[in-house]
Amino acid sequence: MPAQTPSGPAYLLGALRELGRYCAPRFTIHAGAPADTAITGRMLLAFVANGRYCGGRMLVAPQARQDDGAFDVVTIDDVGRL
Repeated sequence: MPAQTPSGPAYLLGALRELGRYCAPRFTIHAGAPADTAITGRMLLAFVANGRYCGGRMLVAPQARQDDGAFDVVTIDDVGRL
């Protein structure tokens, strides 16, 4: 007998419960040559992109180009729960 998958309300309840106790992790991202820089802070998301789009055609790095020899770093700072 196949395992039961949780229903929509169960997912929603779980998401709301976790949202109440979520704390964005602290990141330190070091970028190498030519500009030796670091990005530090609490972030909701840190994303390294080689192209403009990722899964499902989400535009995450509009300025990224696959032929420029560089990665683009996209970050979203910590946001409030609401």
